[in-house]
Amino acid sequence: MKIAIVTVGSRGDTQPFIALALGLQQAGHQVRLAAPSNFASMVTSWGLDFTPVAWDAEAALNQGVMKQTIQSGKLKALLQGHARQLLRQIHTAATDAAWTISEGADLLIFKAAIPAGGSIAELRGIPAIEANIVPWLPSAELPPLALLGSARRYGPLLNRLGGQLRHLFLWQILRLSANDFRRAHGLTSFSRWGLPAAHRPPRLPQMIAISPTVLPLPSDWNEGVWMTGYWFLPAGQNWQPPPGLTAFLERGDPPICIGFGSMTNTDPAGTLRLILDAVQQAGVRAVLIGGWGGLGAQGGLPDTVFALDQAPHDWLYPRCVAAVHHGGAGTTAAALRAGIPAVIVPHNFDQPFWGDQVQRIGAGTEPLPFHQLTTTGLAERLRQVQQDKAIQQRAQEIGRCLRAEDGIGQAIRLIERRVHMWQPQEYLMSTMSMHTDNNGRS
Repeated sequence: MKIAIVTVGSRGDTQPFIALALGLQQAGHQVRLAAPSNFASMVTSWGLDFTPVAWDAEAALNQGVMKQTIQSGKLKALLQGHARQLLRQIHTAATDAAWTISEGADLLIFKAAIPAGGSIAELRGIPAIEANIVPWLPSAELPPLALLGSARRYGPLLNRLGGQLRHLFLWQILRLSANDFRRAHGLTSFSRWGLPAAHRPPRLPQMIAISPTVLPLPSDWNEGVWMTGYWFLPAGQNWQPPPGLTAFLERGDPPICIGFGSMTNTDPAGTLRLILDAVQQAGVRAVLIGGWGGLGAQGGLPDTVFALDQAPHDWLYPRCVAAVHHGGAGTTAAALRAGIPAVIVPHNFDQPFWGDQVQRIGAGTEPLPFHQLTTTGLAERLRQVQQDKAIQQRAQEIGRCLRAEDGIGQAIRLIERRVHMWQPQEYLMSTMSMHTDNNGRS
């Protein structure tokens, strides 16, 4: 079977789809993966057929206005003109790549934030699956603004209503690029109000790469939503630690790993000083992962701290006693799988949700939002993950559960079933429903 997969976003949005593509390829399928252009070498190093999405995630997020947006922790900052324009650029580039790689494919798998994915599959006459690494759908059991920088819960009724309003609001942004594509290919534009109701299953099935150990499947999601478990790459790809790292790890107690992944930083030197002061106050050793924020690149580190640009989480995390990170979905999953407790420092997007959820399941401290980051607050949490046996034991239990799961195997079984059971008539129904409201009125 020929399968086209397309994703956009940061490394955390890309790596799970690489893992899925690799699993499908090993199962005998032909796979083409489209992802942001700055991940080309990462994709091809696994022997996958790569098509670039003409958008560099790292370059875009390093723009000054986006750095401020990400670090502000404020919902409204994500919705300002520049951010909205950037979202449209991302989706347009992803749509172009998806259209290219879906030619001749038997199935299209696309990240749920690509609004034209279903339209592309409709035009190609092939089945499609939406996929995501976050709990994208509204639920009475989830915080309504979980994807927009808030983890606050309001009770079942308001959670559900708020989630639907969030979905509808995001659709007002996402539909613009979808309609650009539809008009270019002679299709009727999506209405302002029609998609949220029509877009939910059973229109298209949705795979969510989250473990039910970490987030139980909400009871109000229907059978068209598949929670498969996480999608992890195989461990042990040809990565060698830089000179000095192995010696650093061996000459003292296991360190705490500190890094904020793809989150950019307007003041990396100031953030580094704060972290070093907290590490000293807590009396711990640390490994800094610079990431896109350049943490630790300034040098001048004490003997208790080692800095490197990046390292595979599956190699480094098991060698550490805890992780301080931004709460991205992929990084959160990696730390949990390693069985180490977390101090989550959310910046924005879905990160506050993961910080809250990790604390709820007992595998981490109370989150410390980046815009509230202080030396004292971080030092307290560093001491907590070093000393709190209950958090350590719970993290180890969850790690054992996640290492026993086979999220990719489950996803492959569901994908193959989807293609076997697909009927072309479903697109006729979905197209009709696009132009009706929740009560069926045209």
